[in-house]
Amino acid sequence: MSFCKDRKGVVAILLAITLPALLLIMAIGIDLSRVYVVKQRLQTAVDAATTAVGLEGSLDDPTAGAADADKLFWTNFTPSSGQSGSGVLDSTSTGITIGGVDEQRKRVPVSASAIVPLVFGSLLHRDSITVGATGYATFAGTTTQSSLWTGLFKDQNSNCQYNSYLNTLTVAAAAGQALTMSGPVQNNCGTSEWQKTDTVASSNSNTVTSLAFSGTLVLNGTPGAQLCYTSYYLCANNLITIDGNVTINIPIHVQSGVSIATGSVISSSNPSQILDSIGGQITGSTGSVTFSSITYNGENSPFKIGSNVLNVENGATVKGAFTTSAGSQINITGGSVFSVYNAGSTLDSVAITVDASTWTNTDSCTWCKISNATITLRNKATMVTGTESNATATLDTQSSLAFLSGAQVIGTYTLRGGSSINISTLASYNTNLAITLYDTSTIKTASTVISGPGVSNQSYVFTCTTASTCTRH
Repeated sequence: MSFCKDRKGVVAILLAITLPALLLIMAIGIDLSRVYVVKQRLQTAVDAATTAVGLEGSLDDPTAGAADADKLFWTNFTPSSGQSGSGVLDSTSTGITIGGVDEQRKRVPVSASAIVPLVFGSLLHRDSITVGATGYATFAGTTTQSSLWTGLFKDQNSNCQYNSYLNTLTVAAAAGQALTMSGPVQNNCGTSEWQKTDTVASSNSNTVTSLAFSGTLVLNGTPGAQLCYTSYYLCANNLITIDGNVTINIPIHVQSGVSIATGSVISSSNPSQILDSIGGQITGSTGSVTFSSITYNGENSPFKIGSNVLNVENGATVKGAFTTSAGSQINITGGSVFSVYNAGSTLDSVAITVDASTWTNTDSCTWCKISNATITLRNKATMVTGTESNATATLDTQSSLAFLSGAQVIGTYTLRGGSSINISTLASYNTNLAITLYDTSTIKTASTVISGPGVSNQSYVFTCTTASTCTRH
C-alpha cells in the first residue's frame, strides 16, 4: 500500500514524457517565426518594386521600370547589402517576376518567392519552406478621349468626299488611352451638314461593309434618324473584328460573323445589350476571350472556339452554334447563360465549367454533340444537353444535369452535395452511364428517383442503360 501511495519521482517522469513534445513545439515556433519575418519582408520588397513598375511602365510596356523595380526589391529584401540572391535570415530569392497585362483592370501582377531554411528542419523532416508575395501595379496614366459617331463617319470618309459611301468603319483607341463614342449613330455625308442628326444621307446611313474595333473602347450612342436591320443602331454587311477591351452599349448587327482576337474582353453596362452576328471565331494564338455582362447572339452559323478559352461571366448571355478543338475550355460563371441551339454544334475534347450559371440546349439540338469532354457543374449550376459521348462529369453543391428527349449518352458521372441527374428522356439505345451517388444526390429515371446513401463519405455506384433501367453494383 505504501508503494502505491508513494508520489516521489512523478514530476521527473512527467517531464521526461512531455519534454520532447515541448521542445518540438518550441522548434516549430522558432521556425514559423522566421518564416513569418521573411514573408513580411518579401511582401514589403514586392510592394516597393510594384511602385516602380506602376510609375515607369505602361499598358504597352509594363516592364519599362523593371530595372528600378529590381533594385528596390533587393534594397528592401536585403537591407544590409542590397545585393541580389540572399535575403533576410539567410533566405534566398530569384527576384521579381512581372506578369502579363490585365487589360480589363489595367494592371500587372508583380510577384516573388523566397526559400526560408529551417533551423530545426531535421525534426520536421524538411529543410526549408517557400513563401511568396504578390503586388499589382496599376497604370493610372491612361487617358480618355471622346468622339461623335457623325464625326467619325466624316473623318473616315475623307471629309465626306464620297457622299454617303463608307466601306470600313474603324473605331480604334490610341495606345494607353480609352475612347468613348457618343451621339447619334449615323453617317451624314450625304447631307449638306455632316453634324445634323435629323436628316439621313441614304437608306443605309448607319450600315457599312465591315467594322473594326480595337483598343479600350466604350461604345455609347443614341439611335440615328433610322435603325438598321429593324432594331440595331449600327450594322455591317460583312465582318466585324474585335481586338481589345470593348464595352458595347448600343445594339450592333453583323451579317457575316465576328472575329475576336485572344485577350479581348467584350462587355456592356447593360446585360441585355445585344451584339448579333451570324457565326464567328476566336483568332490568334492560344488564349482567352471573355463575354461579360452582355448578350451575344451568334445565330445559326458556328462560332469557332478552336483550342482557346471562352469565358462567359457576370450575367452574360451567349447563344449560338459552337465548335471546339482539343485543349479548348468553356467557363460559364456569375449567373450567366450559355445556349446551344444549332445541330451543327460539335464540342469535342473540351473542358466545360458551369458555376452558379446555366447551360441550355434548345429542343432542336438533340444531336448537338459533346464528346470526349470534362464537365464540372457546381454551386447550383444547371445543364441541359443533347447527345454526350465519352463524357466525364462532376456535379457538386445542388447542381443538376438533364438531357433532351431522345439523346444518346455514354459517360461517367459523379454527384455530390445534393446534386441530381435526370435520365428520364434518354434514348433506349446507345446509352450507358456509370453514375456514382454521394450523400443525398439523386438519379431521376422514367419510373423512379434513386437516392444516394445519405452521408458524404459513402457512395452508391450504378450503371444506367435506358431511361428507366439502372443497376446498382
